[in-house]
Amino acid sequence: MGVIMKTRIHNGKILITLVLLIITAVSCTFSSGNNDQDIQELKNQIDALSTQNAKLLEQNHSSELSAPPPPVSNTDPQVTLSSPTTNELPKSPVSAGTPIIYQKWSMTVSNELVMFSNYNSWGIKIYLRNLGGTNRVFRFKNSGVTASDNLGNIYKMDTKISIAGMGNENCETIFQKVKNLEVKNDKLIEISSGGANYTHCTRTDGIHMFEGPIPLEVSQLIIHFEDFGPYSNIDVVIDL
Repeated sequence: MGVIMKTRIHNGKILITLVLLIITAVSCTFSSGNNDQDIQELKNQIDALSTQNAKLLEQNHSSELSAPPPPVSNTDPQVTLSSPTTNELPKSPVSAGTPIIYQKWSMTVSNELVMFSNYNSWGIKIYLRNLGGTNRVFRFKNSGVTASDNLGNIYKMDTKISIAGMGNENCETIFQKVKNLEVKNDKLIEISSGGANYTHCTRTDGIHMFEGPIPLEVSQLIIHFEDFGPYSNIDVVIDL
């Protein structure tokens, strides 16, 4: 019975056949009153059935172990890449060098300053990319770009280098003039201050310089944008 119980754990179907054979054989033996030789033959039959059942269990277990693993998919998950975009402008200051993406425009203020040491003037560089899929026009005024620092100093447009402007226009007369800058699809352009070219503020892709010098105690310059294309109420911080 110990062998039969062990067999039951592994294979219920084989157990049922073996038990029925044993019960039938035992019933016939006792009902017919067979002698010791018949009983010994019955035991031999039981041993043979147990051996056969054990072999069947071993074969069944072996076939389970050798069963092939489930198929593995060779298809990797697909990642869709797209141009980053935002639905609203940042409400806190942005570090220079960080793109500000809004309405399919990307604007990045450079960490590097444009210096014009002859007049203690300084300026900035702005990198603009058109993500709109078609050629577009970026509209702004020079007056939409102002500057201050972490100590509260305000830097005005430098007029010392604008008085020699081109023709009847200089940085002062064009300060409030709307500029229409065409930017081709996915094109990166630079909008920068004048530097040594004192008339650069009059260009469509240029802005004005700021009066210096910058005090030694200043650790941050804060560039503010208002109605600069779609960018309004944006502060960009340049660490010095």
